[in-house]
Amino acid sequence: MGQLDKISLPRFAKGAIVKAPTLAVVGDNAGAGTGNPEVIAPLSKLQTMMNTSSGEDAAILSQILDYIKRMYEMFVIFKNQGGNYYQFIAKINGSSIFNEIVKQDKLYKKRHNGKSAFA
Repeated sequence: MGQLDKISLPRFAKGAIVKAPTLAVVGDNAGAGTGNPEVIAPLSKLQTMMNTSSGEDAAILSQILDYIKRMYEMFVIFKNQGGNYYQFIAKINGSSIFNEIVKQDKLYKKRHNGKSAFA
C-alpha cells in the first residue's frame, strides 16, 4: 500500500452548518471532554432534544436554534443575490451575543475558581 499525502480535515469546534456528507474533526473544542461536549445533530434532532429538556433550558436552546436558522437563511439569500459581505448582529436582552458571552464567562469564572468556560 502506498503512502498518503498530508490530509487536512475541517475542524468544527467553533460550529458549522453542514449540508452534505463531510469528513471532519469533531470533539476538538477545549472543553469537549470536561463538561462542555459538542452537539452533532441534524437541526430537527436538535429541536427534539430541546423539547425534552427542562423549561428554561428549552427556551434558551430554542432561541439559539432560531438564531442559527435565521443566520443560515440570511447567508443563503445573500449568496443567491451575489453578495460577498454581510453583517449580522444578534442580541440577547438588548446586549450583543458577544458581550453577553463575555459577561457570562466572567460569572462562570467567579463560580469556578477563575477558570474560563472556554478553557
